[in-house]
Amino acid sequence: MFSQHDIKILRKMAEHVLHIDNTIRDMTKFVHSWLDNDRETMEKTMKRVKQSESDANKDKLALMEMISQAQASLRRSDFIRLTLRTDMIADIVEGVVSRISRINKDFIPDKELAAFLKPLADSILMMGGHFKSAIKSLLEGTIKQTSKYLDKIDSTEEEIDTAYRNCEAYLFNSDLDIKLVMQIRSAMYQIEEAGDRAHYASDHIRILLATL
Repeated sequence: MFSQHDIKILRKMAEHVLHIDNTIRDMTKFVHSWLDNDRETMEKTMKRVKQSESDANKDKLALMEMISQAQASLRRSDFIRLTLRTDMIADIVEGVVSRISRINKDFIPDKELAAFLKPLADSILMMGGHFKSAIKSLLEGTIKQTSKYLDKIDSTEEEIDTAYRNCEAYLFNSDLDIKLVMQIRSAMYQIEEAGDRAHYASDHIRILLATL
């Protein structure tokens, strides 16, 4: 089972993941606001995304310091890899907002484009929730629940891939200007990449489970 120091690390990791989940939630709201041409909400959520990403980075540094003190822990390297993998999610999610914010403000997405992009944004939102729940259940010692959340991460990652491919196909078949197509595709690719990173990080949670 986990040592007392391991539990302290997991508590801090839960805080770290909470900030990352907040980053994902606000990014999703930002995407929806962009699709609805709601500039005021876009501005508010962009600021929250940047703040949550900054908070996540501070937690990462605190976690690395805490883990470095666990010299005798058999799980030390596993915690390090999980922390670094998890922190990448926030960086990538912040990139989605940055890319969309650079798209010409005169462009207003239509309902057809929104119909393809919203499922992608909503899928990464579910991924963030499953990941947060997996860490929480690991901390609480409900290992069977952890495995169930990890399985949900696996299935959600497939949904994200499918949604991304549908978005990409729509964009390439559209009459949109090629520069605009590439800008939107770049942002959507970042969402797909965030899903992949969460999936990779979940594999390291499985490694922790295997040591119990």
